[in-house]
Amino acid sequence: MKIEVEINGEKKEMEVEDAITGEDLLKKLGFFVDASIVIVDGEPIPCKEEIKGKHVKIINVASRG
Repeated sequence: MKIEVEINGEKKEMEVEDAITGEDLLKKLGFFVDASIVIVDGEPIPCKEEIKGKHVKIINVASRG
């Protein structure tokens, strides 16, 4: 399935598996699961939950320092 992923204000379309979870997507993009929030169609989801929407926003909540 195709989804639109927004990271730091930049949007891109991705082709992903139908049953992809937030955790799977984060790992695929190289993000740490414990340091990110996955928002699907405006609602935050648990990382283990399957992505069932078309717009995904990823927010990093940890600082690097």
